[in-house]
Amino acid sequence: MTDDRRMNAPEFLADLFQYASDVSRQIGLTDDDADRLADRLVDRVADEWGGLPIYIGKGTYMKLSRRDLDIYREFNGHNHQELAHKYGITKVRVYAIIRRVKRELEEKNSSKQRPLL
Repeated sequence: MTDDRRMNAPEFLADLFQYASDVSRQIGLTDDDADRLADRLVDRVADEWGGLPIYIGKGTYMKLSRRDLDIYREFNGHNHQELAHKYGITKVRVYAIIRRVKRELEEKNSSKQRPLL
């Protein structure tokens, strides 16, 4: 987004451009490619949702799901207390998360299997 466009853009779109550009650089895009990607993203968001009153949630459940998967992946059978401390939750909560994620993964995998007959 050129400086002129950025100056005249609504604050949300200017911020979105900056965040998208920053993240793109973090994953290894060149400055020009990062800005070009961010510019296209801003244009797309403006085209799709421009003029609409939009509520943007904090993504709490999405973040919790990511956290829960991390806990499940890091679990080695003996590190409940370590995980509880690392993630700021109780040991009982770690047990519950591991049980739930395991069940969800098993359900997901079983639904992908085709019947043999």
